[in-house]
Amino acid sequence: MASLAWAKEPGLLPPVFNGWATNQQSVKSGADPVAADAADFAVLKEYGFTDFETAFYVRNGRKMQVKAARFNDASGAFGAFTFYVQPQMQAEKIGDRGASNNSRILFFRGNILVDVSLEQVTAMSAADLRALADALPQPHGNISVLPALPGNLPQQSILPKSQPDADWISHAADCSGAIARLASSLLARRALLLQAHWTHPGCSGGQRF
Repeated sequence: MASLAWAKEPGLLPPVFNGWATNQQSVKSGADPVAADAADFAVLKEYGFTDFETAFYVRNGRKMQVKAARFNDASGAFGAFTFYVQPQMQAEKIGDRGASNNSRILFFRGNILVDVSLEQVTAMSAADLRALADALPQPHGNISVLPALPGNLPQQSILPKSQPDADWISHAADCSGAIARLASSLLARRALLLQAHWTHPGCSGGQRF
């Protein structure tokens, strides 16, 4: 996350998880979206950003940096996740949804988005981050409900490993008509800035929402 230095409610990040412990001097927190991400603070505000916390964790001489941002509800965390995820990232089963690119892992759990930078990737890294996800504060009631929009998009056209920044191949004959049909579906949920990638045989290039 660009300059993400991303807790005002109960501590956002756990002091320990799976043998990892925070370096207390490294902990930073606040409620200013500009301090969380100076480049894209407006995006955070759009998704209902409330507060952030960052910390370094250490275990057996190794370090990881963890940046977390909390939102009003789970759809805010999901929307921010789709904004920050990169096309080259691979899907990961961490939290409610995750993605990774070598030593950087992005995931969200409930209404909290987490961006992790590992000093060293090991066979236990995924298990460690699942333990971190489980240790995050969990929202209750409607706050924890994810948007239904992704499940309403045409699954038969999704390309493998393309979630959540989805790539679509439409089989319609007319490019503009295909755009209109997909757009009308996205607008039903205000699009959540889903940033869906899709391509169509009649188009010279992919369209991005």
